[in-house]
Amino acid sequence: MTDSTTIRKLLITSALSFGLSAGAIADDKASHPNLSATPENATLEKKTPGEANAQEVANYKTNAGEQANDEEISKRVKAVLAQDKGLQGQNITVETKGGVTMIAGTVSSEDAYKKTVAAAKKVDGVTKVEATGLRVKSN
Repeated sequence: MTDSTTIRKLLITSALSFGLSAGAIADDKASHPNLSATPENATLEKKTPGEANAQEVANYKTNAGEQANDEEISKRVKAVLAQDKGLQGQNITVETKGGVTMIAGTVSSEDAYKKTVAAAKKVDGVTKVEATGLRVKSN
């Protein structure tokens, strides 16, 4: 690298750094967000368009985590149901929201219905099983 290239890069970095600092001073705001913000004082925080307050950030993180966790729970329930030879070939769908697992579809017998619900309840992370959409096929 030549000296002129190095100097040019240093000038660009300095200019960008100064611009960011000057912008923070001009806005009369800290150049970094207050990372100690809590949901309790979120309504007191002033924000500009495009900013999120502490409550919104907390909600986003919680919802994103729950969604990923719910998908994992649904996968585990489906895997448990697929391993049960008495339930293989049944038309069962599984969806989880907030730990509540909803099971829907059609099973061949009352015994298969009970086994499906019982198996889902045993899966780690399932807080409740709703099987109102699960039906026993009439013969």
